[in-house]
Amino acid sequence: MTQHLESEYNASWHVPDHKEIVASWSGLAEQFRASSRHEANQPYGPKARNVMDIHFPAVEQADAAVLMFIHGGYWQSMDQRRFSHLAQGSVDNGLITVLPTYTLCPEGSVAQIIEELRLACATIWRRFQRPIVVAGHSAGGHLAACLLATDWPAYAPDLPHDMLRAGLGLSGLYDLEPLTYIGINEALQLNADTARASSPLFWPAPVSGQPFEAWVGGDESSEFHRQSQELAQSWSRQGLDAVYRALPGTNHYNVIAALADKESVVSERLLALATN
Repeated sequence: MTQHLESEYNASWHVPDHKEIVASWSGLAEQFRASSRHEANQPYGPKARNVMDIHFPAVEQADAAVLMFIHGGYWQSMDQRRFSHLAQGSVDNGLITVLPTYTLCPEGSVAQIIEELRLACATIWRRFQRPIVVAGHSAGGHLAACLLATDWPAYAPDLPHDMLRAGLGLSGLYDLEPLTYIGINEALQLNADTARASSPLFWPAPVSGQPFEAWVGGDESSEFHRQSQELAQSWSRQGLDAVYRALPGTNHYNVIAALADKESVVSERLLALATN
């Protein structure tokens, strides 16, 4: 079982040119930042990595939600600046776009990361007084689902129950239990109990009824498809508008490229969620 799960969850094994794809991100991100009107490394919490970049459109969509995009890296690598260019599509579509980062494992736990991103959401709401659409890739998709399913008035009394308008995960991980059997867990340090407690698949669906869309690269492993399918099914059974969607011809590394294109199906869907 362990060998099977290592193959299923180690996406690089299935994408021969993954190193070239990842290496390209830094240059694309730097190029975008050079032309973007943005505020870099804005603090949202007390820890060193509790920062976010805020990118502003030339012309804002009136009354639109703010888009938050959360990067992946299996909760143990990357930061927001590696992915700056992915704000291009939403900024071109008139959305204020926020890219946060967070404490990495093993310095922090997955549960701690969830709490940090909750603080980031609260900070965004308090500044802009607008609802938020939260999106994320891989580990970021997991965090997006966790944020959508948060009871915000219970978290802080000044926050509205519908503070988050919608969520969208790209190749997200919603059931963390399989990760406890493989090498990824050396940094995560999850056990059966903590993995389940941090898995939105086993949480109640968002109480305010905001939709969640679980998208996944069509060429991903069966486990990534299962993860998205099961979350959509579980939350749909609880009455939420939750859907699973595969993007043909995309893998774990290039599925996010569409975010940089304002006319891509992903960017157009995020715009619709932000302006409905």
